[in-house]
Amino acid sequence: MNLRKVLFWDTDHNKLNCDKHPAYVIERVARYGTLEEWKEVLDYYGEEKIKSEILLMRDLHAVNTF
Repeated sequence: MNLRKVLFWDTDHNKLNCDKHPAYVIERVARYGTLEEWKEVLDYYGEEKIKSEILLMRDLHAVNTF
């Protein structure tokens, strides 16, 4: 994925593994990403994966209208 490095300011961007840490990537893009980055994440993970990861996040409120 082509995401801005600034989204992952606390991580070595070269070691970022989107397949191993989907919740981390989704959370950062949901909070700080652009619409284009969100579309890219949606294409990469798909709706169901994003929904399941968001529902597991403690600090994001689940929305039933996803």
